[in-house]
Amino acid sequence: MIKKISVLAGLTLLVGCSAFKPASIPFSVVCSEPGAYVTVNGDTVTPPASVVVRRDHVVVVQATKPGFHPYAKTVKWHFADSGKLDVAGTVLWFFPCFGLLTAGAWDLDQTNIVINLHPQ
Repeated sequence: MIKKISVLAGLTLLVGCSAFKPASIPFSVVCSEPGAYVTVNGDTVTPPASVVVRRDHVVVVQATKPGFHPYAKTVKWHFADSGKLDVAGTVLWFFPCFGLLTAGAWDLDQTNIVINLHPQ
């Protein structure tokens, strides 16, 4: 009986880790041209910059500067390894399914953006 409880407790600790990951993560932006107008999700930043974004939302980066082509990039998200472990753990034990309901089950495709503006 004690062995079964120990195994069950161990499974609880090994899976369901998405619930304990932070919902927001740092996102860095660097630009090749000083003085460019750069926004991350509509908020103006001065590169090099690091902003905090949600790991389960799209991040839109835009940059403009007179005499240069505008830059735009959309960073999407994907199912994280911790989310995959939660799916596997849910088959064995119900608790990990709560991790799938949190932002920790997802990761951004990129967390570092280098903007290279090209002259017109």
